[in-house]
Amino acid sequence: MIQRILFAAIFAGVLGGVFVSAAQHLKVTPLILEAETYEEMDAATTASQTPATAPETTSGTLATAAPDHDHAHDHAGATANTTHDHDHGDATTTASDHHHDENAWAPQDGFERISYTLLANIVIGVGYALLLCAGIVLRGKDITIRQGLMWGVCGFLAFSLLPSLGLPPELPGSVSAPLEARQIWWLSAAISGAAGLALIAFGRGWIYKLVGLVAIVTPHLYGAPHVAEALGGSLPAELAAEFAIASIITSAGFWLVLGGLSGAFLARKPLSQA
Repeated sequence: MIQRILFAAIFAGVLGGVFVSAAQHLKVTPLILEAETYEEMDAATTASQTPATAPETTSGTLATAAPDHDHAHDHAGATANTTHDHDHGDATTTASDHHHDENAWAPQDGFERISYTLLANIVIGVGYALLLCAGIVLRGKDITIRQGLMWGVCGFLAFSLLPSLGLPPELPGSVSAPLEARQIWWLSAAISGAAGLALIAFGRGWIYKLVGLVAIVTPHLYGAPHVAEALGGSLPAELAAEFAIASIITSAGFWLVLGGLSGAFLARKPLSQA
């Protein structure tokens, strides 16, 4: 049975990763590249407006002070949009505070960037497919492709749509709360959403369904971390909204592919006979 789960997860995860990479390349990645041009303009504007400091040393020579740069991109969601990391600093960080570390490694645009994105999406796809296949098998009932699609819909709700209600997908240069706080909230929303959906779908009696509903809404009642005031940055709101919508739609397709393929593979042999 373990071997069957692994084969199903690899089969669904690889094809799902290829699918979402193609979808991202057509719609999501161009938006990221466009946003990076705004981010670079903000960085250039900040650099031109920052006076150079040249304190005099005891030897009478001048020492220039170089600003600290700590920047990387993380375009999170249900899947990896690029292979960068993004550290938003503290809650008071503005978009104009984001600068590129010239020494930081990043894949080159073109084939290298596409390859790393594809690899990341396949790894993520296999991981999520493992969760789906394990849940299907643990339920202990035969599965169909249609039911596999429903499992995919539940995965989309738990790991993409519900967390996005509090923390929508963000472009480079967006003003954001601290990365660690956002990661903790996203994880709590995803786990609570998955547990809540399981209680609503499989719980017997209204009390279980009520507990499931409470589990889903609790992280949202607490509230996702956001900056108190968005300052600086030239990123258009329309571009950010378009990116969030495109990312969520792409994620929906990704989860439907995962669920349908997982169901199709596991349906080849009745689970009751495993």
